Amino acid sequence: MAPDVVVHRQELLHTCMQDLVAANPAAPTLTPLLAFLNPAYITCPMEPDTAPSPAPGEATAVTSSSMTGPSTSRAGPRAGLQGSCGSRIRLLTDLPVRLTDRELMQRQQGCCAGCGGPLPQPYLASAWLGRRHSKVAQRCEYTGQLYCSSCHSGDTAILPAAVLHAWDFQLRPVCCMAAHYLAATADQPLLCVGVVNPGLYDAVPSVQQAHRLRQQAVKALHTARLLQPEAGLLVDQFLAGDINRVKFLGETEFWSVADLQQLAVGPISQTTQCIIDLVEDALSLAKSLAPPPKQPVH
Repeated sequence: MAPDVVVHRQELLHTCMQDLVAANPAAPTLTPLLAFLNPAYITCPMEPDTAPSPAPGEATAVTSSSMTGPSTSRAGPRAGLQGSCGSRIRLLTDLPVRLTDRELMQRQQGCCAGCGGPLPQPYLASAWLGRRHSKVAQRCEYTGQLYCSSCHSGDTAILPAAVLHAWDFQLRPVCCMAAHYLAATADQPLLCVGVVNPGLYDAVPSVQQAHRLRQQAVKALHTARLLQPEAGLLVDQFLAGDINRVKFLGETEFWSVADLQQLAVGPISQTTQCIIDLVEDALSLAKSLAPPPKQPVH
């Protein structure tokens, strides 16, 4: 069931992309998000034969064509090339393969993974010239690639993969586009714990408790829908009345990075209390929809 939900959300993201591009927003802060949703929005000078190939085991980018079939873009033959850089910023739930800077320079053919421009070569160690080994190209811990100083300004972010697999919320250096993307999606329930790492529920008691509460509420609402003909409409109205109801009670497996960060505080967190309140509301609604008990016949 959960994988189907993932595919459905990918389709919803693509629909959002089409709406955003059609609106032609002028806000520069939307550029990273648009680059994630629509690779053709970003210009990249890389040619097809010079674009670095992914490392064995490295997460490959999911382009819009892979989700929706053949592209219907009218941007011309360069549309695919323009997206070859921007398309690498995706939701990554596995940590990238760790390569050395030299290996990355060779794999990227000396080009920045963001803009495609040439990366400055590191200085060679030379004691008699008084030079020290200096790395100019900067690594993004989210994508596992090297970037120039224009595309990597030292921003830091929590990595979803580190949270899901190691319950690690340490801030790590990421490129500018990854920083914008992770900041824009931090509150969005995109992490499907039940598919990526279901063992997290057993490993972290606070997440397990919150998950069970969500399951309890969803089960109660599902049962309430079956009690009477108009119950389904009432449940839908209940869910639509609060964004947190849709988020936590629409299904049970998806979480945001911000939610999990709150749960890391412990069993008494803002997220936990919010879920407890929602569960109480859901159980109260289910109880009100239950038919009165039949009176015994004397």
